[in-house]
Amino acid sequence: MSVPTTPTLLVVDDEEQIRMIAQIALRQAGFDVQEAATAEGAVVALRAHRHTALYVLDVSLPDRSSLEIVDELLLISPALKTLIVSGHATDSSLRERVHGYLEKPFLPSELIARIQALRAT
Repeated sequence: MSVPTTPTLLVVDDEEQIRMIAQIALRQAGFDVQEAATAEGAVVALRAHRHTALYVLDVSLPDRSSLEIVDELLLISPALKTLIVSGHATDSSLRERVHGYLEKPFLPSELIARIQALRAT
């Protein structure tokens, strides 16, 4: 299986509006975007798209804790980079396990800039 030339991102957020805004902005920036509203949906999407380069994870998902989903996704794809987004304070142990953090609300340009910076590292 060949790796696609367009980077694939996974946006995981239970808020449909956030997913839609992120998806539109990221596609306009040249990314292929998959999305999921739950942790289980993220696992399914990542298994189907193993070439995913990075995922954007809302820390408040209804079906699993943030730490659980970060650990599970990294088991599937250890090189996966993680950007968490939250409108609330986050646990320092979670921040230590991920590559970046973006506070909600954010502008689409801030999301794109943060993702491009993470991909460059």
